[in-house]
Amino acid sequence: MNKVKVADIDPSAADHIPPKQPDSSGIGVNFVDRHIKVLNVTLPDGRAVSCKRLGLEIQLQVGSVKGAALMHRQAHGPDVKVILAQALHGAAAAAGVSLTEADGAFYLGEAEST
Repeated sequence: MNKVKVADIDPSAADHIPPKQPDSSGIGVNFVDRHIKVLNVTLPDGRAVSCKRLGLEIQLQVGSVKGAALMHRQAHGPDVKVILAQALHGAAAAAGVSLTEADGAFYLGEAEST
């Protein structure tokens, strides 16, 4: 699978980053929820992509394959964008795919080899 554009990034999600939109989570849950909302789509090949937050966990599903990762403030903070990016990368890797952000969009591709 080559890289496939999944969705455009919602630029208004940045308006929900603390301190603009305060929350007591320390990881910017308002921003996270808004940012990953666009990842609930169907790919051209018919596979469904879904992404959701359950507490501190990000769950990504591509077709029938699922992956999850935790958002770690101590390891990746305090920038909420970095915390989320690391969690999305981890969830995608656990699902056997890669998820990247570039040119204002999310792209899904083959898992990065290590």
